Amino acid sequence: VTERLNAGISISAIAREFNTTRQTILRVKAGLLQE
Repeated sequence: VTERLNAGISISAIAREFNTTRQTILRVKAGLLQE
């Protein structure tokens, strides 16, 4: 997931690929920003 975020792929596209919700992706993204 993080590699795709870094590559600039949209949240919705990542969510579809991993069969998960956008909320989960946003949580990962928020976790990245805190590091």
